[in-house]
Amino acid sequence: MTTTGAERRKFPRFERRLMLKFRCIKTTHIPDSVDQVGAIEDISKGGMVLKSKKVYAPESMVRLNLPESPMGPARTLHGKVVWARPSKEHDGFQIGLQFVKYDENAVPISEEQKRRTTRRYESADLGSGAERHTKRLTPKASGSGDDRRKHPRWEQRILVKYRCVTKGVMYEVDDRVGMLSDFSRGGLVISALREYTKEMVLMVKLPESPVGPAQTVHVCVLWTCPAEKAGQYRVGGQFVKPV
Repeated sequence: MTTTGAERRKFPRFERRLMLKFRCIKTTHIPDSVDQVGAIEDISKGGMVLKSKKVYAPESMVRLNLPESPMGPARTLHGKVVWARPSKEHDGFQIGLQFVKYDENAVPISEEQKRRTTRRYESADLGSGAERHTKRLTPKASGSGDDRRKHPRWEQRILVKYRCVTKGVMYEVDDRVGMLSDFSRGGLVISALREYTKEMVLMVKLPESPVGPAQTVHVCVLWTCPAEKAGQYRVGGQFVKPV
């Protein structure tokens, strides 16, 4: 147990390495259909850090099936995602969870969620790369309103990894984490911690999600503007082939 320096927190933290099963049961997109396997990296009375192969958006709800261990008997807890970031020690993510009381039976999936997850997508063969990524995502254009654009837009909020691959002072070796907020067959919008300039190229790693299977795409920056949150920027770009 550490109680000094940076570890002066509300609840003392215990570093543990314990395998467990978990499942995301409530999120901004499609919840997990089966249990996932992860590991506890550290745990306290107030929450824990979970080692996961998948990334989950803040405010997502996760059911945690803790096995019997020196920490106590087997039990089921619920945690709300507070933060998520790429792990420096393994090929996956660290998920920060806050323990909460949550009644799964009291919050059934709404009919609107069911309609969103069963929406019909275009069945045309869109080819490979970023276009294949939107095959399951992009709804047929209505031809009216704000969606009168070359490629219909689909609003999503999904955590993604990205980095600038344009040679120069902005070139980045390590991945950063941002929020995908807008996606279409032609491009995307993400939140970023740096103000990238026009024509820079970002490599964006999209995880498996309602947007499609996990894959890497390259985006040429078209515009950057300050985001609502201080110190962050919204970056819009179009898909390009790797250089």
